[in-house]
Amino acid sequence: MTGKRVSEMSDAEIRELAAARPGDVLGGQAPEPDDGEDLDDGTEPYCTACGEWAALFIGVDGWRHFRGDPAPGGDRTLYEADHEPVIGWTVPPGRGLSPAGAATLGQALGDAIAYRDPAGDCTGCEAHPAGLCQDHAEDLDKADAYIELAGALGIEVER
Repeated sequence: MTGKRVSEMSDAEIRELAAARPGDVLGGQAPEPDDGEDLDDGTEPYCTACGEWAALFIGVDGWRHFRGDPAPGGDRTLYEADHEPVIGWTVPPGRGLSPAGAATLGQALGDAIAYRDPAGDCTGCEAHPAGLCQDHAEDLDKADAYIELAGALGIEVER
């Protein structure tokens, strides 16, 4: 197995490597081999079908979707998707984001959230029993996704 990068290893090879080093996390991060060669190429596994993170977890069979931080020791929450993970490898986005860039992104997300706010008169909302038409319900779902993204990036935005 030595010489292969994590993204080139099979599921079985990742599990074997982790089993040889008890306590290491299986999230796609390979422990450093005894010969000192660093196999971690900075990539993380994700699902190519939906774009969400995926990993192998100790005590759980197969690849699983999760939300959270893919970095070693990061907080992760498993969830059931409507499909099996299709594994690809990528360098996590946002690594080059500076504090100033994060502030700009926060402003952009805040603007996007404000844009999705169903303000004003809408005959569809007035006619709907729940008081919110389908289009504006979808806008609120998108605003929630923007807020979730900001939280995952550690950026505070207001609704």
